[in-house]
Amino acid sequence: MLEKLCPKGGKKQGDKKRLTNQNPSIMVKRIKSLKGGEFMDRRLWTFSLVFIFLSFSLSGCYYFSARNEIKDAEKMIAELKGAGGEKLVPYEYCSAEKFLEAAKLEFDHNDFKMAKGVASRSKSAAKTGLSEVKKK
Repeated sequence: MLEKLCPKGGKKQGDKKRLTNQNPSIMVKRIKSLKGGEFMDRRLWTFSLVFIFLSFSLSGCYYFSARNEIKDAEKMIAELKGAGGEKLVPYEYCSAEKFLEAAKLEFDHNDFKMAKGVASRSKSAAKTGLSEVKKK
């Protein structure tokens, strides 16, 4: 069996006896003296906690910015509607409303980056509509 593990010229016959007759107490002492795992565990936990914190904080950035963008777009659309934008600038009003619906849908599907982008388009359409209403 040793010949399979060690090809010709590897270990001698005396090595076979030494491998099979090792004192178990020596091996137990060697295992107990190894303390490298303690540091590795602490480093692994630290890395995991930092990774989890960063992933939550970075995903939270889009959540809050998308939510604020949707609120701003709702305010702008309410202003446009109050200024008579439904009849005076129907294209801008309808665009702003549909973009807002799409932003809310994306927000509900937890795609916060896309929700923020669509909400900003809604806000832009409402702002354009307000400027057109003021011109008329």
